[in-house]
Amino acid sequence: MTNAEKAFDEGARFMNRGNFIEALAAFKRYIDEGGEPSKGYTNIGLIYASQHRIDLAIEQWQKAVEHNQGDAAAYFNMGNAYRSQRRYTESLSALQKAVELKPRELAFIRLLGKVQEDAGDLHGALSTCLRALELAPCDHELHNSTAIIYGKLDRLNDAITHLEEAVRLKPDFGGALGNLAMAFWQKRDMEKARYYTEKAQKFGGNVHPDVLHDLHRMN
Repeated sequence: MTNAEKAFDEGARFMNRGNFIEALAAFKRYIDEGGEPSKGYTNIGLIYASQHRIDLAIEQWQKAVEHNQGDAAAYFNMGNAYRSQRRYTESLSALQKAVELKPRELAFIRLLGKVQEDAGDLHGALSTCLRALELAPCDHELHNSTAIIYGKLDRLNDAITHLEEAVRLKPDFGGALGNLAMAFWQKRDMEKARYYTEKAQKFGGNVHPDVLHDLHRMN
């Protein structure tokens, strides 16, 4: 094992134990000993991010991609960090690069869709969610996320289709049940709104206060 490899292993062990000062020193030594710079900078960035030193973390990931433009993880981490700062333009740019490098990495696609939604690009977010569903058609969370975007686009029937699929895949999915209650309330189908409200409450899901208010008035 080379000195660089030893330093990297030490850094990983310290990082897993939460000994971040020692981990930083080990990863810096890994780079100095001739290790792959992008790998070292990516891990240093993760340490800074765990300490909420986001600007420093981003600087490390920028160094990582300067040394290796194929470092998809560094682009992904940058995208996530920029999102935390609501810097959506930079976040989208980094995440699009990450997805370009790893087009089947579901975590990358998921986050890209979330940032598109955050930035108000609902049509882009919808396209990204549908792309993710092609990779993971049985992912109940993805069906719920897709339904939320359809709802924001006033496409309630499409939203309901995905919510029903989410509940079929996971019958105790309180979040999707609550969203179904909201969708049927919006369609003024109060019988189904009540049914899904009761189901959502049974499984700990949240129901919009307006739905609860109207159902209470009908009692």
